[in-house]
Amino acid sequence: MSNKFKTYWISHQILDYLASISTTIFINFYIWENTKNISSILKFNLGLFLIYPLAVLVGSVLTELLGLKFTQIITKISQAIFVSLLLFLGTSIIQDPLIFGFLAGLVLGTAFAPVDVIAAKILPDLRLDINSKIKTGTIIAGIIFPPLLSFLVDIKGSFTAPFTTALIVYVLLLIFSIFTSFPPVDGKFNLVEIFKFPGGNPEKGILLKSAFLSGLKDSIHYSLIGVLTLNFIGSLTSWGWFKLTLSFFSLVLVLLYKKLKISKQSIISLGFGAVVFLVGSAYFAYDFSLIGIYVYATATAIYEVFYGFGITGTMTRLTDLDVSPKDLTAEYTFFTALFTSIGLVLPIAFLDYFKLDLQDPMMFLIVVIFIAIVPFTILKVMSKSFYLTHQS
Repeated sequence: MSNKFKTYWISHQILDYLASISTTIFINFYIWENTKNISSILKFNLGLFLIYPLAVLVGSVLTELLGLKFTQIITKISQAIFVSLLLFLGTSIIQDPLIFGFLAGLVLGTAFAPVDVIAAKILPDLRLDINSKIKTGTIIAGIIFPPLLSFLVDIKGSFTAPFTTALIVYVLLLIFSIFTSFPPVDGKFNLVEIFKFPGGNPEKGILLKSAFLSGLKDSIHYSLIGVLTLNFIGSLTSWGWFKLTLSFFSLVLVLLYKKLKISKQSIISLGFGAVVFLVGSAYFAYDFSLIGIYVYATATAIYEVFYGFGITGTMTRLTDLDVSPKDLTAEYTFFTALFTSIGLVLPIAFLDYFKLDLQDPMMFLIVVIFIAIVPFTILKVMSKSFYLTHQS
């Protein structure tokens, strides 16, 4: 990997994270502020998660047929168009949150594919350093922009600021992608090959289970926690200050994690994150209030650093085990996205079916406790991996 591409990649991931704040968190806030209906949030995220694997499949095929460069260009254009629709169509675009979720999922899933392929092509020896820089950069972006954007939304009474920020970022990333050289791909998409068990990867079954369980674990975190925090805390500006404090805390954790250099023993990292996440979730289930969500959010910040680094690195290393002579990087992107999405959908579908009510949150708290033990199930699954338990 050249220094020029390394710079592009780190910058891309940080800027893309900034844009994703607007295309995930603030879109959920946008729907909530205009509907005050938790069912609309559930339906939006259900649509997004349902269509996501199909979109990743499309993006993965495009990556192989057109190459990384042109796929990146196409997906950045589609993301810019999506945000433009938000700006120009206003609330009319969210009248049917399920359909809007399908649209968002198509755009985000297609864009994810080339990004994940690039990440998988980074040499193992470089991953810790590059991922640490990206994580530090995204946390700094999280320190600055959520408080700023939430304040602007409050004083202006509209969501123009976050959506315009996302549009500017996608245009910049489009320009950067045009003038950057990308790693090659083999130009073939072997869908049948990736579903052969074990195929060229003796631990493909462990990868499948880990992807599914990771989806379960992240489901409500991606879809509901931001809106619940806003509901408890009262205003977007207050949420922004809370996010600022949490981001500073996360930055300290990332610097500590990098110093400890424990990524080579990812299961240790996973175990620590799992324990903290369980304790925070249990307290939140006990105290469904602002204090409870503070504790839960703090625990989540810890597990995102220790557990997140561990699970991402571990799953990537499991895909590295494939000895097939074919380049299956794009195929693995779809494979993991498919089973992750199934995990993401189930808790949301459950809560939507039982008509989640914030005044009587029993069903939600049951889901919180269930998800709290999922990381330990992932640990159990990964403990059966010969590679992970016998690595030097």
